[in-house]
Amino acid sequence: MKRTRRRRLGKLSRIPLSTVVLTSTLVFVAVIGLAGCTRTGVEEEADRTWIYAILSSDAVINAVVTIVGMIWTALLGWLGYNKAQENKYDEAIEIFNDAVYNTYVTYVKAIRDELEKGGKLTNAQATEARERAIKYAVERGKNEGLDVLKIIGKEAAPRIISAIVGRMKRGTADE
Repeated sequence: MKRTRRRRLGKLSRIPLSTVVLTSTLVFVAVIGLAGCTRTGVEEEADRTWIYAILSSDAVINAVVTIVGMIWTALLGWLGYNKAQENKYDEAIEIFNDAVYNTYVTYVKAIRDELEKGGKLTNAQATEARERAIKYAVERGKNEGLDVLKIIGKEAAPRIISAIVGRMKRGTADE
């Protein structure tokens, strides 16, 4: 199923990893490059050697490398966490898709078979179908170790079910 909406996890989670690597490498090279900056003039030469002496000392280089490594590790951990959350959200949506389909097959179709062709569910029947779909999704989520209402949001579940039903009616549920 094609997913056009994603849970908001922050804009940084959508940054390609290659961009992150390139940016962090450029920052690292710029910091290290400060140690090798060249200037002209006697006074500037004395300043350059003073800056060069500080920036090229083992303590400063070790500190810079350690800080860059810590930032790099934190960024990758954060991106990995967001990706895991996004995967849980996608799994919860799939569970809701299955729940809506199961409710259609086991409940809605039986009611529609009793109605005239093209008959619609009453509001009470539609509410019952929605509640059955939520109940099925919660049970299936528990079986798979997911709290789907916590992932999706309890107040968002009926809207998600309505959207899935709308796609099923339009015949675009598998896209």
